[in-house]
Amino acid sequence: MIVVQFRCNQLFSCSYLTLFVVSSFSLCNLNSIFMRHLIVIVFLLVTMLASAKQDLYLEVFPNPSSNQIVYVRTDKSCFYQLYDISGNQLQSGYLNDGVNQLSIRQAPGYYFLKADHKVLKVILQ
Repeated sequence: MIVVQFRCNQLFSCSYLTLFVVSSFSLCNLNSIFMRHLIVIVFLLVTMLASAKQDLYLEVFPNPSSNQIVYVRTDKSCFYQLYDISGNQLQSGYLNDGVNQLSIRQAPGYYFLKADHKVLKVILQ
């Protein structure tokens, strides 16, 4: 048995490609021209899908902030969570595409803003 493994990101699922390639191994000889072309085509398809993934742009300003209001700029709508330095979740909600005003009613210190698998440090003075 031949094991074929693809590394996929969370934007898409390529499990159907993996199953297709693995099931194709049982139908043809590994050394056949067809099989080599099939592997190249699947590899190119997975590479194209992976390069199409765009990471979230996330920016917090002013940082550090002297008051309890910060602005968060993102290039797509997403869910956010705010954590203190101990890892306790303080607030959560949705950010819209563009600039969002975020009110952090907490004591001065370090906080962490998590949005779409990105984490930024937010400092309140």
